Amino acid sequence: MGHGNYKYYFSYVRRLDFEDLEVYRLAQKWANGVWRIIKQWDNFSKRQMGKQFTAYFR
Repeated sequence: MGHGNYKYYFSYVRRLDFEDLEVYRLAQKWANGVWRIIKQWDNFSKRQMGKQFTAYFR
């Protein structure tokens, strides 16, 4: 495929949105469930859990 054909080819390729992925939708559903629990906590508990969570991913 020559360089000029890429534009023609990609005009027919559907762009994949993250929202279309089942794993994305499941993660979003899980996160929403966790948030419903956590939003009931007091501010100190939320802050402490947030600090531990972000420290884990550093």
